Amino acid sequence: MFATVEKTQAGFEAAEKRIKALEGDLEHAKKNLQNMGESMKAMYRGGQPSATSSKLFWPNEDHARTFGMLVLSAAGKMVNDPTGIISKALSEGSNIGGGYSVPTEMMSRIIDMLGTYGKFRANCPPVPMGSDRLIVPKITSDSTVFCPGEGKEITDSDIKFGQVVLTSKTFASLVVVSKELRDDSILAIGEIVARSITRSLAKKEDEIGFTGDGTAAYFGMTGITGVFKKMIEDGWTPAGLVNGSGTTWSGYVLKDFMACVAKLPEDYDETAAWYMTKTFFYQVVWPLIKDGGFANIFNILELLGINSVKSPMGYPVRFVKSLPHVTGVGQIDCILGDLQSGAYLGERQQLTLDSSEHVLFKNFQTAIMGVERVDINVFGCGDATNPGPIVALRTAPQS
Repeated sequence: MFATVEKTQAGFEAAEKRIKALEGDLEHAKKNLQNMGESMKAMYRGGQPSATSSKLFWPNEDHARTFGMLVLSAAGKMVNDPTGIISKALSEGSNIGGGYSVPTEMMSRIIDMLGTYGKFRANCPPVPMGSDRLIVPKITSDSTVFCPGEGKEITDSDIKFGQVVLTSKTFASLVVVSKELRDDSILAIGEIVARSITRSLAKKEDEIGFTGDGTAAYFGMTGITGVFKKMIEDGWTPAGLVNGSGTTWSGYVLKDFMACVAKLPEDYDETAAWYMTKTFFYQVVWPLIKDGGFANIFNILELLGINSVKSPMGYPVRFVKSLPHVTGVGQIDCILGDLQSGAYLGERQQLTLDSSEHVLFKNFQTAIMGVERVDINVFGCGDATNPGPIVALRTAPQS
């Protein structure tokens, strides 16, 4: 009996030590967040950030604090707001299902930042969806221009359309925050949570849009490289897919990229861009440009970051993390194309917030979930006869 009591007491003492250790960790986290908040206040008030150019997520302190208050309010935490900003934001949002929608004023910033973090969304503007399933037309042939002559009738011509079916799916990103946060940390919370959720959703959109293969990891959606691979699996030779001169990155030569440019129909030249990883650009593309004698003072300035626009063969380069970082046989390494003409990003529901205090209750944390409902459909990779508005370059497959 006494042994049981002693063991119980020892267990309580161990639990008390653990709780004190957790309290110390929380206090340390709070101090770090408070310091971060103070630093951001100084940056905001110093006029460094702007709505169009800033290392911070929000364009001003009010937006950061409002979003931080929104997050903590969604988590069931009462916050002091003498300005009335958060009260207005919460009254404008909806709390259906226990969450709060992001106020319209801040939603535009989040959409802008989704496009900043995500190259697919930035170059393939979303199509609003009024229902979970939407059939969207795509132009397959433009109208014909005639010269009828004076007093003569104009010959009829039709714009030919195809159909693209968009079916929205739910994307969700989860962030956890401590329930012990004080009001001084609201600014930092607003910055951190918004950046984390937005960047995570943009990253997933990029993964699907550029490399989705239709499996569960990509929510059943197929992206650009997946479409080309499916054509090959079905026995086609895609007209818009160029094989490189070797089976590894070291085998690429400048004419491989020129062949890719030659494949792209001229109709899409004005809005086309290269899509590749930074690793591929500096390990493969840049050395070829430099060794080919194309590097001049402007290229050197670009390399130093003074001019961020890198334009081999007249097309700008967009760095995409989801494309390959290492060499592989028969692997699509870069894409050239006009995403506006070759893909749709359907948007059924913009970002909303939901929260739960239960799943992480024992850790004194609240889970904040950002949710959007979208669909990605790539249709511009051409067929076995004609290249489409999106073409690609890969290492040669094994013979």
